[in-house]
Formats: sequence, structure tokens, C-alpha cells
Amino acid sequence: MAASAPASSVLRFNRICSLTSLIGFVALVWWRSLTPNFVDDFAQYYNAGLIARAGAWDDLYPLPTPDSPHNPGAVADSTVTDGYRRVVAGRGRVDGARFIQSPPNALWCWPLAWLDFDTAYVVWSVFLAICVWGAAVCGARVHAIVAGRESRISGAIVLLMCFSPLAYRAVRNGIMTPVVAVLLGMGVLGALRNGTAKTGLALCAGVLTKYASVALLPVYLLRGRWRALAWAAGFTAAAIVTTLAIEGPGPFAVFAQRIAPTLGRSHEYHSNQSVEAFLWRVLRVPGLGGIWLAAFTTVRLALIGGILALLWRRRREIRQSASIACAAMLALVGWMLLFSPMCWDHYAIYLFPLCGWLAWEAGRSRTVLVVATLSLGLMWMPYTGFARHIVGEPLASHVMWGLLGLWGLGIWHLCRGPSPAAVSGQSTASTTPAALKYPPTKM
Repeated sequence: MAASAPASSVLRFNRICSLTSLIGFVALVWWRSLTPNFVDDFAQYYNAGLIARAGAWDDLYPLPTPDSPHNPGAVADSTVTDGYRRVVAGRGRVDGARFIQSPPNALWCWPLAWLDFDTAYVVWSVFLAICVWGAAVCGARVHAIVAGRESRISGAIVLLMCFSPLAYRAVRNGIMTPVVAVLLGMGVLGALRNGTAKTGLALCAGVLTKYASVALLPVYLLRGRWRALAWAAGFTAAAIVTTLAIEGPGPFAVFAQRIAPTLGRSHEYHSNQSVEAFLWRVLRVPGLGGIWLAAFTTVRLALIGGILALLWRRRREIRQSASIACAAMLALVGWMLLFSPMCWDHYAIYLFPLCGWLAWEAGRSRTVLVVATLSLGLMWMPYTGFARHIVGEPLASHVMWGLLGLWGLGIWHLCRGPSPAAVSGQSTASTTPAALKYPPTKM
């Protein structure tokens, strides 16, 4: 009886924090979405919904501008067909961002077309706010798993993540970043808990939206999450078959021939915090052509090869320890963010689900506490446009430096192996939900 009182108090605190974060953040986003500032970014989804409703599948994708060093998602780097203009004119934003995602994503945008543009933007913004909250809740659950019990830290994580300028930036930008973050969070939890159908659906959606969930695949393989992978493959096949039945093969052919080849291009814009974009800005070499591109590609491939080799070397610990598995996922997701052509500053919320692991490790090591605090501090205010005018490079890429710090923590933990606590079973027990002393509440 005496032991249940603290448990009840902790759960009550965490539920209050979670509910306060959800209501407060959604209310803030709803209020601000009534005076939209980033409708051009949202326009790509609304316009895709209009195309889907009209069945004008041949007009879904833009025409890339010849010789452009960027992908055709921006107005300056593409043109649209006459059919696109006819469908979008009067309801959408012809001069907004262009849709360049995979064909199944157009079907998910379909419901937006049944609303007027301004109402759809408000609904979309609220949906993104809920996704940010979901990603933060995933981070709280990860903390409970690696710690082996619930604590008030889980509630604090949700509050700090939801009411951060980074979270607000991700929502106000109006693109799918929060959706990808919560899908990654569900993927992280599935890798730790042996999720099945729900995890498979999250992996499928994560791959079809921004491909980010692919980064978790090595950990799923090493931890033997075969059922979740089977569900993911099944859902992906079903999504592709359904899309083919509705849209026909045309959008797939256009995406493969016209859009996909351009997705490997970077952009020098200051909000792009990838290493490639940073080098582009500092070296003033457009597109990192010639020897610069060859050198960067070699380093990028060598790093992911080294990470995969390190994962294989630690495969036993990754399978047995939730903490080492989280370090592996941080190393993989961190590499994806840093060394992809595009890493907009708000992509940093992809790491929200792993902040629970960072909080746990920070409580056990002063070094981790200092590095994690400094890194998260650099990412806390992702308004890189202001930094560019005030301090310039290299400090204007502060989000990139923060990501590098967290990525380094993941690599460091993989290299040093499990702690004595993990070897003795204190953290390996967290690989099963039944081992939790105070199981986290369901989202």
C-alpha cells in the first residue's frame, strides 16, 4: 500500500503534464494559425488534394527547371502544367510550394480538398500540433523503458518538448515534419517493445512520407523484430497497390523519371542545416561539384559504413539492452539528418523520441549532461535566419552543431558498450514492457 502511493503520484503528475502540453500547445497553434504566415509551404498538400479530388493525376508533379541545382519543390526551381493551374486556380495557391512526395501521399492529402484553403490550414496546423505532442510522449515512454520505471522526468520531457521554440517552428512551417517525428517515435518504441501491426503501419507511413523510418531498419534486424517488418512490408505493398488502382501508373513513372533523380540535390539556404549545405555556404562552391562532391560522398559513405560495422560488432548488446539500442538509433537517425542533402532546421524534432534516452543517460553521467544540454540548447531556437544576419557562419549553423553533438553521444555509447548496470540486468529488463515497475499510460 505504501509503495502504490508514490506510483500513483508519479502517474498523476505525468498525466497532468501530458494533458497540459496537449491542450496548451494545440490552443497556441490554433490561435496563431488564424493569421497564417507559411501558407505557401502548406499549399503543396492542399493543391495535391485538389488534384486528387479532380482526378487530374497527370498534373500532380511540377516540371523541374533545367539546370537548376535544387529539387523542384520551390517555385523558382519548377513550373506547373496548364492543367494544374486550371484545377488549383481559385481555391489553392498556384505559386505555393510544389508537391514532390511519393504518389501515395497525394491520397492522404485528398481530405484537405473538401475544405476551403484557410479552414484546411487551421485543421492541418492543429493536426501537426497533435503530432508534436505525440512525438514528445514517445520520448517520455522511451525514458520509462530505459529507466525501467516511470518517473516525473517523463512528464517534464513532454512539457519541455511541446513548449519549445523548435516545436513551434516545426508546426508553423506547415510541412510534414511533425508527422514524420511521431512516426519515428512509434518506430523507436516498436524496436524496443517488439511492436507488431501498429508499428508496421507507422514504419510504412514513415517510409512513404519522408523515407526517414528506413534509418531504423538495422536496429529492427539486429533485434529480430520480424513481425513488425512483415507488417510494414504488407502495409507498404497494400498502399502501393491501392495507389496504382486509383491513380494509375502515370504518377509513379513521372515520380521515378522526373522527381526522384532531383531529391539528392542540396540547397544553400541558411535553414538547411545539413553538413553538405554548410560546406556549400562556407566554401562558396555551388553544389559541391567536382572534387569537393567526390570527397564529401566518400566521407558520408565511409561514416555510414563504420556505423553499420559498429552496430554489427555490438549486435548482442543492441538486442539485449534498450539503452544501447537507443544509442544505435540515435547514431542512424543523426547520420541521416546530418548527411542528407536537406536537413531543414525544424527536422531536429525527429530526435524528440530519443530525448527520453538522453535524459536518462544525462542523469548517470556528468559528461553526457553537459554535452546533451549544450547540444539541445543549440537546437532550442532554430531560427537560423536571424543567426545568419547576427553572427554569420559557422555559428549560424547552430542547429547542425547541436545535431553533431547528439550524434556524437550515440556513437560514443556504441563504442564504449553497455554500462555495468546494463550488464547486471538493470536496463536489459526494460526490453519487455512487463519489466516496467510503473508501466506508462497509453497514448
